[in-house]
Parts: sequence; structure tokens; C-alpha cells
Amino acid sequence: MGNGTVYAAEEKENEGNELEPVHKPPVKKFKCGPVVAAVWEKEITITDRMDGKKKTIALQSVSFQRRYRDRKTGEWKNSTSYPTDNLADLIMLAHRCAEWIKLKDITDGSKDFDNSGNY
Repeated sequence: MGNGTVYAAEEKENEGNELEPVHKPPVKKFKCGPVVAAVWEKEITITDRMDGKKKTIALQSVSFQRRYRDRKTGEWKNSTSYPTDNLADLIMLAHRCAEWIKLKDITDGSKDFDNSGNY
């Protein structure tokens, strides 16, 4: 089981492999034990139903993966299934991502607390 420490994972630079598809990198990564969470952001344009004006908003999503070493080949691989001893890591990362997204929305001004303190 992971040690419970959550920290920002290092970003890896593309090594210039021309065959590798070009993807927009995650806006944030977190790691706990062998589990890594990536926060992705996609901007979309919507039309406000009240005034008909278009505006761009950011939608976030989160993906999780687990790194492990194949016992037969010794190669590092990724998986999206988790043994029970990694569930605490997965839960901790899900909470950390949700917290980061909420704080980002508040500091960016895209969302705010109402008068009751609810988000």
C-alpha cells in the first residue's frame, strides 16, 4: 500500500518521437504510491439561454492509472485496474484532484462561494 503521501508528479517532456501523437498535456498531475491522477481541461463555447451570448468555459476531467513492473518481462506498464491495497491511494488522489479543481475555479473567478459558504 502507498505511504499516503500525495505530491505533484513530474512532467515528462516529449522526446521528439514523430510517431507519437501530439496531445495537450494534463493541467495537473498528482501521484500517490503507484497511482497517478491527471487533471485534463477542455474549453468549450456555449450559448447562454438567458441573453443568447456565447461564452467559453473550461471543463475538467480526471483520469487515473497505476504503474507496475511486469514480473515476467521486467517492463514498466500502465493499468486502469487497482488491487485492493491501492484503493486508499486512489481515493486520496480523487479527493486531491477534486480539491485542486474547486480551488482553481475559485481563484480563477469562474465559481464562487454563495453567502451560505456553499460552493
